[in-house]
Amino acid sequence: MKGVVDIEIRQLKYFIAVAEELHFSNAAKRLNMAQPPLSQQIKNLEIEIGVPLLQRTKRHVELTEAGEAFLKRAYAIVNSLDFAKEEATRVHNGEYGQLIVGFTGSVTYDLLPNIICSYQERHPNVNIVLKQLTLTEQIKALHNKKIHVGILVSPIDSSFLKIEELRKETFVAVLPKTHPLANSRKKIDAENLSKYPFIVTPRKIGPAFYDATISYFHRSGFSPTISQEAHELHTIVSLVSFGMGVALLPSSIIKTINHPGIVFKELKNSFTIDISCAYHEKAATPQLDSFLTVVRDIYRDGSILQQPT
Repeated sequence: MKGVVDIEIRQLKYFIAVAEELHFSNAAKRLNMAQPPLSQQIKNLEIEIGVPLLQRTKRHVELTEAGEAFLKRAYAIVNSLDFAKEEATRVHNGEYGQLIVGFTGSVTYDLLPNIICSYQERHPNVNIVLKQLTLTEQIKALHNKKIHVGILVSPIDSSFLKIEELRKETFVAVLPKTHPLANSRKKIDAENLSKYPFIVTPRKIGPAFYDATISYFHRSGFSPTISQEAHELHTIVSLVSFGMGVALLPSSIIKTINHPGIVFKELKNSFTIDISCAYHEKAATPQLDSFLTVVRDIYRDGSILQQPT
């Protein structure tokens, strides 16, 4: 293409060294090269540009006015390239870019905040996008690569997704403060709740969550009477406080919900669900890799895996 100047980055670095040293021999030593090739590269640069950048005598080297102007631009170009290289390396290492995380409502009380805060501390330049989705929506989004990772209740049925368990979540009974069992000091048995209406999340919202709850009652020999359904755990707590029924919810909400109209009671022979992260086996990104590294480090540390007390 006519008018395009063909200059190599190394020529700019050679020129900068000579301009700073104002001495070809010293510049050559600094660049760990012989002086004649360095002198030739500077000449080639001047020929390419079409103007002299240096005034040379046997004892003295100084920048021409054009050389002073060119030096400023050379600095900018080399610095910009160094920045581009550093940025590309950081993106490759998962330190920049975007990470889209799907999550279910049951992990918002302690697990999700701990993971996200830990990740942001290590990778403050990654833009994290959080999307609250049902289990079905998360699986679909993972399959379609609309999210990078999902934090959900497992198990799930998918041959394309990899699952890594984060922790087992125990359940507690949530009762209205006026409930006959509210002041009991004993753990509540499932049979104690058999005559009360229950408030649950719909199975289509969280099948593993729903099935674990129903199975708990079936093991005790009865099916619960479901009076209300609600998508959000906060809504369930509110409905319980109104006296609309009782509920079984993850114990992690104890630390974050302080509602005057309800009490939390331990269950006898309580059950658990598995909270896991899921990702598509063929959708790896540097940001996902760095996210999983943080999650695995936390897993080994155990700081978010211990059950609330």
